[in-house]
Amino acid sequence: MDLDLVKAFNETIEVYEVMAKDLAVAAKVGENQISLFRHRKSRIRCDTVQALLNALPREAQIYFVFLLTKQASGE
Repeated sequence: MDLDLVKAFNETIEVYEVMAKDLAVAAKVGENQISLFRHRKSRIRCDTVQALLNALPREAQIYFVFLLTKQASGE
């Protein structure tokens, strides 16, 4: 079973209404890089994923992990 980080990331920022521009500034990541990742047109490094997740509100971080756990359990 593959975990879909993009799907979990997209759902998380939609549910928590996180703006890509704000996330880019907080994570020190280019807004274009986030867009390419979200639309599966580019991969990003693990440290970039970590920076993006760390820039999310705590509740959104927990939700993201919940979504990945749900995927892993096959739900």
